[in-house]
Amino acid sequence: MHISLEKNAIVFRIRDDSSNLFPMMHFIKNSFKNVKYLSNLTVVSNTQDELIRKRYLLKWAYKIFYKSNEYKGSINFKQLSKNLSLPIHIINTNNKHIEKTISITIDHINTNNELKIRCNEYHPMIIDTFEKLFKNSISFSMERRIFKIKITTKYELAILKSLLSRKKISGVSVIFITHSLNFSKLHGHEIKSEEEIYKQKLQKSFKVLGITPNSTSKEIKDNYRKMLRQYHPDKVSNKGVETVNLYTKRFQIIQEAYDLVKESLKH
Repeated sequence: MHISLEKNAIVFRIRDDSSNLFPMMHFIKNSFKNVKYLSNLTVVSNTQDELIRKRYLLKWAYKIFYKSNEYKGSINFKQLSKNLSLPIHIINTNNKHIEKTISITIDHINTNNELKIRCNEYHPMIIDTFEKLFKNSISFSMERRIFKIKITTKYELAILKSLLSRKKISGVSVIFITHSLNFSKLHGHEIKSEEEIYKQKLQKSFKVLGITPNSTSKEIKDNYRKMLRQYHPDKVSNKGVETVNLYTKRFQIIQEAYDLVKESLKH
């Protein structure tokens, strides 16, 4: 990595095969809201509340840069700190797109519609996309580039097929390897419809509220109010953060259950 202070920006020049590229891009994506991805550079725009994180990024990059004898002494950290308001440009020294192609291998690992997915390299934007699309059925290993997805609905199956047809995900070039993925096997197992999922959620909501489908509107409302009083976070405000969080979560579950039951009574 080479750092230079130019007229309108602090410039990082880094090879696309550098081991520092992906950790740096991950930090930038999760630390700065106003980031622009261009053909061969990334601009980290300055906002007042992000100055501390920007300084941290500069310090980290400068340490890597300073280890190189070739550029040692050409710039110092004080100079960079004085120009913290400038945007940061990240340029691929190979003059290629800063993101390289990620290969994604998908294996059908058992008879329960469970898929194992492996990215050859960790890329935050790829992982975030999968997490958003399969948020209810994804589980990660110690390495976030390796994870499992359980296809339980026709909607998720449609999403998977759509992903496999893409050459880019969130602007990143991808190639899918699906040697052991067999859609006929996926179709062969029971995939729940949206109606079945709704019914299961409704049954769970009845259980949460301690009622049955035959309960009257008054019984439902009385149980709901009783449980809200029982699990209101204000009751345990003096018992520590962990207990408050536990009650808050339970309070939200009760509210969501009541909303679903109330909605079902309208139909």
